[in-house]
Amino acid sequence: MPAFSAFCVAAPRSGEGKTTAAMALCRALREKGLAVQAFKCGPDYVDPTFLATASGRRALNLDTWLMGENGVRRIFARAGRQADVCVVEGVMGLFDGRGPGDLSGSTLDCARVLGLPVILTVNVRGMAASIAPLVAGFQDSARRHGVRIAGILAQNAGSGRHTAMLKAALEEAGLPPLLGSLPRDPAFTLPSRQLGLTPADETAGAERLCAALGKSLAERSDLEEIRALTEVERPGAPENPVSVEGTGRKRLAVARDSAFCFYYEENLAWLTARGWDIIPFSPLADRALPSCDAVYLGGGYPEVFAGKLAANTGMRESVRGAALTGLPVYAECGGFMYLAEDIVTKDGRFPMAGVLDAEAIMGEKLSSLGYREARFLCAPPFGLGDTGLVLRGHEFHWSSMNFHTAYPPLASVAMKDGSLIPTGVCAGSARNVLAGYIHFYWADRPAARTGEKAPGALILLTGPSSAGKTTLAAAIEAEMKKRGRICFRFSLDGFLAAYLHEGAPFTSVAGAERAGIPAAAMWHAALREAVLRGGVCVADHVLCGADAWQADFTGALRGLRVLPVRTLCSEDILKKRETGRKDRPSDWEHARAQARAPFTPLPGEITVNTGEGNPEDIAGHVADIFCGRFPADGETDS
Repeated sequence: MPAFSAFCVAAPRSGEGKTTAAMALCRALREKGLAVQAFKCGPDYVDPTFLATASGRRALNLDTWLMGENGVRRIFARAGRQADVCVVEGVMGLFDGRGPGDLSGSTLDCARVLGLPVILTVNVRGMAASIAPLVAGFQDSARRHGVRIAGILAQNAGSGRHTAMLKAALEEAGLPPLLGSLPRDPAFTLPSRQLGLTPADETAGAERLCAALGKSLAERSDLEEIRALTEVERPGAPENPVSVEGTGRKRLAVARDSAFCFYYEENLAWLTARGWDIIPFSPLADRALPSCDAVYLGGGYPEVFAGKLAANTGMRESVRGAALTGLPVYAECGGFMYLAEDIVTKDGRFPMAGVLDAEAIMGEKLSSLGYREARFLCAPPFGLGDTGLVLRGHEFHWSSMNFHTAYPPLASVAMKDGSLIPTGVCAGSARNVLAGYIHFYWADRPAARTGEKAPGALILLTGPSSAGKTTLAAAIEAEMKKRGRICFRFSLDGFLAAYLHEGAPFTSVAGAERAGIPAAAMWHAALREAVLRGGVCVADHVLCGADAWQADFTGALRGLRVLPVRTLCSEDILKKRETGRKDRPSDWEHARAQARAPFTPLPGEITVNTGEGNPEDIAGHVADIFCGRFPADGETDS
């Protein structure tokens, strides 16, 4: 088998010409008869279209934060092991990742994980000897992370004399060599729109551009030297290969045209392996949905093609009708916008599918940008998992949704400051419409990041109304804090009070659910998220006779560290407490029914009698048991 070379194309910052450099390298090496496999670092859908045009093969995304290290290795090995050369276009500057102090998602992290050298492309316009200290700084920093810079590719190079000066400056400083250059040429500028470059399939002359770039680089570089300096060990068989599960097949209608073109191919491959046949259709050109079991509307540019989408009334009515009849519909970003009543742009208002009582309004600047980690508050689409599933993804959009009807959220998003915010919607009479702005990646699900705080634990107080749960919860909170454990209370009543607002059409959990808001399930999911974020939560829940609630709550607790505490007292004490309540109208019959209702003990459950002893003593007893089962970091299990 011929020699194998692979490298990342990186730059000091965005806008230095990584895409043109990667395209030029792909095409120049391809023209030498080599099989070239291209990749793109980061959550980018557009650049891969140009890389595919240049290399003649479908380009794939690599992202250490979205996919985890094992996911990146698997994708690279599966696609790259049959190639002669692998070209990985970087993202932003070489060291730019998820955030300050976090290199995950960066080009450097991808190079480190895959063991690849880097070709640093530098915009040398107005630069000569200054290239040396710039490259020296990048080389030293990369070396500290175990990454080698193999050479430099100059962008916007001037005359031959200019190139010679750059080469000499690098040689004199003992730095990686100048491997080639691309000249200043307006024809090499790639067209762009608000979300980045215009996709290659919409760019007139994309093939001619690739050919011109490849020819230019071949004339100004030594391709054999590039291959020699970037030779690495050929990847072996991929880890964790996707395996086919089950025998039943279902049809998934996937919108694929110029308006809906943002998909991770690995996501679609994952679905195919798990029983979904991908049926492409065009909301721009087709008159109706194909026969299918579910619909997937990906991201793209519905605002650019709003007039044509609006004119296709047959497709709009078909999508609306399918959603109304209960067909599962999942939509991301541009697909989310298409489900609205209208898209509003500077050119006017354009009717869309009308599945959601909302309008999508295009702004003049970015509305949201960044990585996202979200926990589903309802069942995820396509059988991806259960309620509570955590997936990673990203947001990048200029539009915003103006809702005229309140919908339950799709998921809760963990922000960098630790706060949780709702995102997306769960709509339809059968909760069959799931939509939001996040582009999720599910083909690989990375493990928790190194150094991430370990999940917390839950003290769960159950029992009938007026059994003393709230009083005991306050005492447990105080006791745990005395013992140096981070602790906070998390009550259903408090959650409901915070969620409801003046003028809301409901005043209780039951009323909220009659109005279509799954308040109990949302609280269960929020509690799970809080426990997973660390610390000790003290929560109270009735769980007497409410089978559906108990089943949902049990599912939310799956995999968590929990000490269930059943609170009981005599009926005389219970009646005295219930009839003496001042925080709400008393309902003795309801409280007695809860106390007498049969219940199934939760695993590991203990029982306390709140009618015997004071709350502080009972709290101390509970804390002793809890700390024995779930010691803090540095403590020893009893």
